[in-house]
Amino acid sequence: MEGPFCVVCGGPLAAETTAYCNGCGQPFHFRHQEAPEPEDCGQAWLHLQYLTLEFGCNLCLGRAPGLEPPVGLGH
Repeated sequence: MEGPFCVVCGGPLAAETTAYCNGCGQPFHFRHQEAPEPEDCGQAWLHLQYLTLEFGCNLCLGRAPGLEPPVGLGH
């Protein structure tokens, strides 16, 4: 059975290296602890008003190499 794939790089995901983008809702590579691999395909930050942890994939953040950011939510 095939697992989910990263929306940014297309690589396979494992539970310990997966986050879901708050912008598009898609899964991407994100290390939950400092480790040498895999490379993160997004970022996390603290929302200062609600004190929640938010995640963004590199597509929604406009940081994917060679790709333009989406015009709206849900690319």
